[in-house]
This record gives sequence, C-alpha cells and structure tokens, in this order.
Amino acid sequence: MMGGADPIIIKGKELYNQGKYKYAVEILNKLVFAEPQNQIAKDLLADCFEQIGYQQESPSVRNSFLAGAYELRNGIPEGASPKSSGPDLIKAMSTDLWLDYLGIRLDSKKS
Repeated sequence: MMGGADPIIIKGKELYNQGKYKYAVEILNKLVFAEPQNQIAKDLLADCFEQIGYQQESPSVRNSFLAGAYELRNGIPEGASPKSSGPDLIKAMSTDLWLDYLGIRLDSKKS
C-alpha cells in the first residue's frame, strides 16, 4: 500500500467507505505530511476528520476535528489574533507565569 500517493489514497477511500475513519487518518496524515501540496489527500483527510468530529460528544474535541478539516481545505485562517495582554491580565500573573507567557508571545523574527 505504501508505494506512493495513489495506493495510499485508494486505501484511504476504502477505509473511509467502511467507516474506519481513524485507520484512514493514520495513513492519510502521513501522506499529507510527506506531500503537503497533495490536495486530494488533504480533502480526504478532512472528510475523515469531519466524520470523527461529528461522532464526538465533547464540543472541544468535536471542534478540534472540525477546525482541522477546515484548515486542510482552506488553509490556516489569517487575521489579527485577539489581544490578551491587557494590564489586568499581567497584574494577575506570577513572575514565573509572566515569563512563560512572554516566551510564548514573543515573535523571535521581530526581536
């Protein structure tokens, strides 16, 4: 099966049609990482993510799968991220937490 993209996509479609979405995700995910421009593989992986997401009871897990499907089809959404660094937030942080926060928020390319 792992003789290139075409056999993986065929096997992925077969697993998808059988309702074995998690198995299909395992092989398609590797293909998408190996060939990030392969839109057919990305669309099929997104279909699997949607089906897994629809079966979840937890809204946060469901949203993670559905967001993953959206990003595979449309790319990562761009735009301004919400501002979460107001003075009240920083005042409420301990020094250790604030330094961790800076490490996450700091744009290394700009600095």
